[in-house]
Amino acid sequence: MRAILTALFGAVLACSLAACSGGESPEVDAGASQGAAVQSTSAPQPLEIVEKGWSVDDEGHVTYAAVIRNPNEGWRSEDPRVSVLLKDENGRVIEDFGESPSVVGPSQQTVVGGYIGDDRGPVADVEFSIEASGRWVTGERRFDNLFTVSSVERGPMPEGYGDGEAFYGTVTRDHYAWESGGTQGAIITVVARDAQGAIVGGASTYQNDLPLHEAVPFMADCFIPADGPVSYQAYARPIGYVAG
Repeated sequence: MRAILTALFGAVLACSLAACSGGESPEVDAGASQGAAVQSTSAPQPLEIVEKGWSVDDEGHVTYAAVIRNPNEGWRSEDPRVSVLLKDENGRVIEDFGESPSVVGPSQQTVVGGYIGDDRGPVADVEFSIEASGRWVTGERRFDNLFTVSSVERGPMPEGYGDGEAFYGTVTRDHYAWESGGTQGAIITVVARDAQGAIVGGASTYQNDLPLHEAVPFMADCFIPADGPVSYQAYARPIGYVAG
């Protein structure tokens, strides 16, 4: 099947492309700071989860997505951990699944999402939180459009891959930026929304060695129930740190 999809510039939400300020960059615990969001002369505010959602398919796969916001103008967050807790009907934690976006730039947002396998009991609730991990580094915002994701469609798996579904599309690197690890790659996340605009699931994949200004095809496994979403949004963020 195919559904309406809004293809967005992924780096508007997803990239941290800040360069360190001159001299040695101070670091603090990513979860310990509080107070007003002001300039980098003050301690940074914690990251915020501004949107989240999940669903479970008929086979028990949990699919989820969350939007993480950095409210600070002069700080970037490196290696934060987003905790995704799966709970049963009694509130007992079945599984703690963590996801760590490599970096969230100053005054930017990033999207995490995907699916968790079906090798456990029934899931009644999913809780999202940001752990007190990672570090804060002073820096400034550099790019808003490192990648473009386009031509995304939901459809059946290729022949020989089984009876499931997948998302297909292309990702393009729009700017060159130095990236730790040297992959020059992107993590692509598709967010599913219902008729009211609420998040009901997500899917993700990655592509390494993306050439500049060339659309590269990708495929992401989809376990989002077909009867919930009415629209999709696609984002991309760098795999490693990007310094500009």
